[in-house]
Amino acid sequence: MRKALSLPLLRLACSLLVLSLTAQACQTARPERNKRKPRVPVSVVAQRDMQTYTAYPAVIRGLTNAAIRPKISGYITEVYAEEGSRVKKGSPLFKLETRAIDGNAAAARAAVKAARVEVENLRPLVSDSIVSPARLATARAQLEQAQSNLASIEANQGYALLRSPTAGLVGTFPFRQGDLVGRPGQAPLTTISDISSVYAYFSLNEKSFLKWLRRQPGKGRKEKIAQFPGVKLLLPTGETYQHPGKLEMASGQVGAQTGAVRLRARFPNPAGLLTNGNSGRLLLPRQYPGATVIPAMSTFERQGQTFAYRLSGDSIRAQQIKLKDQTERLYILENGLTAGDTFVARGLGKLRSGDAIRPQYIPFDSVATYPVQFR
Repeated sequence: MRKALSLPLLRLACSLLVLSLTAQACQTARPERNKRKPRVPVSVVAQRDMQTYTAYPAVIRGLTNAAIRPKISGYITEVYAEEGSRVKKGSPLFKLETRAIDGNAAAARAAVKAARVEVENLRPLVSDSIVSPARLATARAQLEQAQSNLASIEANQGYALLRSPTAGLVGTFPFRQGDLVGRPGQAPLTTISDISSVYAYFSLNEKSFLKWLRRQPGKGRKEKIAQFPGVKLLLPTGETYQHPGKLEMASGQVGAQTGAVRLRARFPNPAGLLTNGNSGRLLLPRQYPGATVIPAMSTFERQGQTFAYRLSGDSIRAQQIKLKDQTERLYILENGLTAGDTFVARGLGKLRSGDAIRPQYIPFDSVATYPVQFR
């Protein structure tokens, strides 16, 4: 009787033990499955008013660049300015030796004096009908010729002193005191550049120029250029010049050899940082109102194409995206994702398409300002 009672009890105990172990296993399996799903930062595709810049090589020129060339030949006897100094309009720059010219001027003055005396002597003789009026007319013609010759020589004397035709910055001096200058084909003595403002010249190929012009508001070319927003200048140091510039001119024809249109922007230069001959890169802006954007660090490339991980449910899928433009940290999308789509923000290198994740939403701006190299 004792053995018959213990067998059912033993079976019941075994059943309870199995149920207890099964429940415990179910309770522990659920967090283990959750642990296999990584917690991944995600964010939402945004829409922003964007502005990008396209860089073009540019050459800097002063408002005026006056090459100083002597009108006469001679040896430099005086140099009044210094390289790199600022001069006013009319300031003396160089003086040339004029001994030969001075001698010619003295002889010319004597000839004028003699011709004038001849005219004065002939006047009373003509009045008294001693000599003919024709002789007096000839003497007067000789006086005028002598005066013209003297004026020409005195002009050459004035050319010996070279003055600055404009206010500006003095360039380099290829010639110094004692050098013979004024020979045909010789380089200028220096260049005077007005750099209170400067021009930045750059070029667009014909196709790019026409596309750019069509995008601008306005009726004609002149109006479109006048309404164009400010441009920037990137210096050789990689810094952006602190003063914005204004687009002023586009050449009226396409270069026959280059196939490009030459444009010019003007920049203020109050500190004289920019000088004639400097180089840089002109930054031409383009507006994208209401653009769909995604952080550059939230994308990856595969076989020349760009992708992002799009969240669908609790799993991710690699979504190909097409780029319209980009800034330093943001990609402007043409298609592939739309505003409001959820994408993986960081940690892309540890994921694969189809992975299940536990999304952790973070603000878009916290991703957009994150350094791209830490993707």
